[in-house]
Amino acid sequence: MAVKVWGAGSAGGADGSWSTAANWTSDTVPTLGDSVSFTNITGNSCTIDDIGPWTSGALTIGNYVGTITQNVVITLTGACSVANATGGVGSTWIMNADILGTASIAVSDDGIAGGTFTRTAGSLGTHTVTVSDLSVFNMGTDIEIGALTTFSGTTLTGGGDIIFVSGTTSLVNGVVWDTSGVTSLLCQGDGANAHALNIGTSETSLSGVPITVTGAGGFTFTGGGFDFNVVNITLSGTANMTIDTTATVDIGASPTTTFNGLTVNGTLKVSGTWTYIALGGGVHSPFSVSSTGTVSGALAAINLHNSLTINAAATWPAGVVLNINCDTHTTVVITATVATFGTCTFTGSGARSFTIASGTSITFAANQTSTATGTLTVTGTLNLLGDLTLSGPFTTSASSTLSGTGVITVTDAAFTMNATCTVSDTVGVNMRFTGATGRTFAGAGKTYASFRRSGTGSGTLTITGTNVFLGGFYDNDGSVAHTIVFPNVTTTVGGFFVKGSSGKQVTMTRTGGSGAFTLTTTGGDINQVGFITVSNSTVDVSPVWYAGLTPPSVDGGGNTNWQFGASPNANLFRQNAQVIF
Repeated sequence: MAVKVWGAGSAGGADGSWSTAANWTSDTVPTLGDSVSFTNITGNSCTIDDIGPWTSGALTIGNYVGTITQNVVITLTGACSVANATGGVGSTWIMNADILGTASIAVSDDGIAGGTFTRTAGSLGTHTVTVSDLSVFNMGTDIEIGALTTFSGTTLTGGGDIIFVSGTTSLVNGVVWDTSGVTSLLCQGDGANAHALNIGTSETSLSGVPITVTGAGGFTFTGGGFDFNVVNITLSGTANMTIDTTATVDIGASPTTTFNGLTVNGTLKVSGTWTYIALGGGVHSPFSVSSTGTVSGALAAINLHNSLTINAAATWPAGVVLNINCDTHTTVVITATVATFGTCTFTGSGARSFTIASGTSITFAANQTSTATGTLTVTGTLNLLGDLTLSGPFTTSASSTLSGTGVITVTDAAFTMNATCTVSDTVGVNMRFTGATGRTFAGAGKTYASFRRSGTGSGTLTITGTNVFLGGFYDNDGSVAHTIVFPNVTTTVGGFFVKGSSGKQVTMTRTGGSGAFTLTTTGGDINQVGFITVSNSTVDVSPVWYAGLTPPSVDGGGNTNWQFGASPNANLFRQNAQVIF
């Protein structure tokens, strides 16, 4: 292996062709393993027209005032240095074809002027590129930048579609990136490793540029500021995005982003309504703000299709509306003890579940409807500003809170209240049946605004708990024969409105094979009863409980204080009954 110096041969580089042997040391072209040097300050420019047998050696360009024009594919496995000539005159490399291999490419300076690397075509592959202070790296149009690329204190130009392949691309020490011509940025992971973009302390703007991230590894922003302005960010496959502790990423006003996951350890700036679209199914695409994370800006609302976790030490803007849509992932969980949200909306579809985690408070706007058949679980606080209609089960956990005013309707699903849950007595329950499958209302002995069994389904309603229904107990559709199984304890009602219809009897019975269930009233109307079959039940002596005409009402035996006959007040309603249906 030898060192071949351009211009050191008998021809001195006069014709400007790499392939001319007389332009090189010893009048022989570089061959396998040779190191190539452009270090003659008076040397002629060189056109790489035919690389010949040369490969794998180091390439040094320094103290050279000429221009190297690369017109053919070359392979570098040794280090490549594009420096400047003395006296502040820079060397220039013009890249018109691929540079293959895995070598390092350095474009450097001497403190007076830097080298210039201009790409007009070709790919840099997986080279480690370092561009230092005062140097210029012109990426050209539609470039693929390899892994472990560092631009340091340089001027970075170019546009079109830019691809960063797996590894780390660093812009540090005051890089100036002219991004006016950039149309898109693709961050392409290798499926295992995340691609990282390190911005250092500079502020780089990609205003309006769509960002696409592919590969399982995802994408990480580290360092200083990165301004996307109004931009669409799309992560495909299982890719995720991380904003590191020292990074600031501005995604602008009312952006749309598609993530498999977003972690904010640094600062995320956003305003308006942010549409956060989640990828895939299952428990994917979580959006988390860590203890060091900050979300800032005039963020009004998030259209959220995935889980959200906000650490108690994180910074989050107050009053953000969560438009929660459980339509993509198996489970959506909101964990945010530090956040004070605005009035939220809730929709969903499919077999999806939604959980309000412990310490988290969510307020639902009035008349929210979800067709998701998964469970809505309240472990924190749910506040109602109106009715909530669900197609799946509703359940609360220990020490949770259900507050506000409205009716929670569950269709063909269970309603389960934890014994230690705090429930406002202005919340009512409607259990709607459309089929023959039985369902359970586990009231946990709480006080509710009212209770209704509704629907055209014949499924059995089973009730547990020593419950109180201030505004009354309703089952008067008369649309289908069915059974209510009461708990063998006392149920208190502000009114009792249970009535079947001809051939569609309502059967009221106890739990199990022994004992009886007790009904007592707080003074509401108990005269709207008929077409029932009741057994093993005890009611008040006064006021009198009338079961309605017999027939059609039936005394099933084991009853105490029931009067089987028409009530003398059957057509009267108490005006002060607290009815919210």
